[in-house]
Amino acid sequence: PWLIEGGQSITGLDATKRARRTIVATDGKGNWGLLATTPVSLSTAAELLSAMESAGRLRVKNALNLDGGSSTALWAGAVGLSIPEFGT
Repeated sequence: PWLIEGGQSITGLDATKRARRTIVATDGKGNWGLLATTPVSLSTAAELLSAMESAGRLRVKNALNLDGGSSTALWAGAVGLSIPEFGT
């Protein structure tokens, strides 16, 4: 589901089920981010993304939760970053 749309957190997101999340986000100005999180609920993920601006980070205009859970992994070879998937 959408976590942030038009700069606003989506209300009514699940606040109980925690899982690793894969999120794609944009500030609407050509800047994009791909995030892999520790286990959080959808509601918490939206809150954290909303708080990024107040922390001096990217102002998220739109953010979409992608497939998550045990399939969440991230590898960026150019910078030597690896967050492996894990079994359930």
